[in-house]
Amino acid sequence: MRYWLILQLLASGLSHAQELKEAPLKGFQLGDRVHVGGWFDLWVDDAQGEDVDGYVPHVFFFADLRISQRVRLFTEMASINTEGLGGSTSLQRAYLEFKHSHALKWRLGQFNTPSGLWKEKHWHIMVDANRKPLMAERRYIPMHALGIEASGGAMNAVGNWDYSAFVAQSDNRELDNQASFGADVSFMFQDRYRFGSFYYDYMNSDESSDPLIGQRQTWLTYAEVRLRENVLLLRAERIHVKRQGAADASGAYAKLKWQINQQIFLNYRYDDTDNVETGLPIRSYAHTLTAGYWPTDWLRARIEYGSHKQSIDSWRHEWSAWLGFIF
Repeated sequence: MRYWLILQLLASGLSHAQELKEAPLKGFQLGDRVHVGGWFDLWVDDAQGEDVDGYVPHVFFFADLRISQRVRLFTEMASINTEGLGGSTSLQRAYLEFKHSHALKWRLGQFNTPSGLWKEKHWHIMVDANRKPLMAERRYIPMHALGIEASGGAMNAVGNWDYSAFVAQSDNRELDNQASFGADVSFMFQDRYRFGSFYYDYMNSDESSDPLIGQRQTWLTYAEVRLRENVLLLRAERIHVKRQGAADASGAYAKLKWQINQQIFLNYRYDDTDNVETGLPIRSYAHTLTAGYWPTDWLRARIEYGSHKQSIDSWRHEWSAWLGFIF
């Protein structure tokens, strides 16, 4: 409830504050139809009680083939070095896209699960914090889905509607090939307010921090308010997971971003989310303050201070610095 109260208290004197939703496809054009590119980053952190650690967490490469005005083939490979767990290279996305109109677009293949505002499709070079929200770190919602998706939007005098609906097969702990389905719907009006909801019915994913098998039914609700053009952005998301044969889990975050100018921003986020790594929900909390500097189209930098705890522990503190390069 506290997150929606914050929204109501600050929703005055509003105007538009721009935030990019996807990384710019800078890259290189190969002929008239092929666009390739990617990005990588560097990370250094100093967690309380641990040694200073530096590594390259992500290297991404994409290829975008325009087959026709309505059809494209998109593929993406990534090498991801998870802190303390080593690295791996995998196919992130590979899909055919058929664009019928603004109101209807089809994707067939492996795509990022469309879910809420902090979508994992947000490449790390475009987000406004080094650490993800706790509800994203827990991976309650699988990052990828293999199947078919229909999406689109509509405009009227009141505002803009956007939707996505999909049927997919995600890896799950049962390894039983059971289909999953989900949908996301959002509405924006006055270029200032955005509200939406996401629902997903699936078997617990291999990538989730939740070790228990079984069906999951997840509701995600979200809201975003833009304050004073190019200055303030307020956002909140809340997730509730119904876990078959186990206690429900939930989480939320609220954040406020101050875009000082086109290159510099400050971002504060508060997290309050269940940790289910033991199978039983244990509440986790975090405060995160980030300063970002985007000097050019190909370079991003952030420095961050964070403190976090579980309900049974004391607060732990961490500094981190991050650089991202687009090529």
